[in-house]
Amino acid sequence: MLQRILLIILVLYALWRIATAWGRRLGRESPGADSYSRFHPDKRRQRTRDQRADPEQLVACSHCGTYVPATRALTAGGDHVFCSPECRDLDGVAVATDDRGE
Repeated sequence: MLQRILLIILVLYALWRIATAWGRRLGRESPGADSYSRFHPDKRRQRTRDQRADPEQLVACSHCGTYVPATRALTAGGDHVFCSPECRDLDGVAVATDDRGE
């Protein structure tokens, strides 16, 4: 009786080892659906690498003081930078250039 229990345990252990080895090999060969996920470790590493590469400069709005990315800021009258057309209009500065075409 004890020999049968040990034999069953040994067979189950061998099957478990074979199944895990087979699963690891399949994981290396095919990317699967998780590789297209934004939570995949490779995507996360690439995202953090891209973020560290070149941070965007922030500028303060001349009217309200809100910081906005320099590429999205509206400029008017030389050194005046605005976060939105509303702040630009409330400040009363004549519009010289507008980066977003508004």
